[in-house]
Amino acid sequence: MVPLSLNPAELTRLKAAPPGKDPYDFFWSLIFRHFKLRALGLVLLSVAGIGFMGFEPVLMKSMINTLSQTPVNTADVWLYFALIVGAWYASSLANRLRDWLDIHTAPEIRKRAQLEVYCWLEGHSQKFFE
Repeated sequence: MVPLSLNPAELTRLKAAPPGKDPYDFFWSLIFRHFKLRALGLVLLSVAGIGFMGFEPVLMKSMINTLSQTPVNTADVWLYFALIVGAWYASSLANRLRDWLDIHTAPEIRKRAQLEVYCWLEGHSQKFFE
């Protein structure tokens, strides 16, 4: 992880402005200012993982319907099997990528939030920190 550094203009802004009206305002402003792409990636990977997972029951139903026909068309059965495996791999990959991105994003958000709150407190209660 890269240590956070603040330029003087940002440090002055953090000491002067309160972190937010309420915790939600502070959290969302922090996300939109510093972690837009990561947050978007987390949302998209979550949707992709769930979306691919949603195809599995439908494909399984189609494969079972194909197996119940007489005569059984083995080429169609293998096609549905391959599609089920592909959907499973795609959902697993999306979920693993989401986990990886979360592991590399959550500590940075926490670090940034602590830094901003500390800078604001330091600007308002200097005697406490001396």
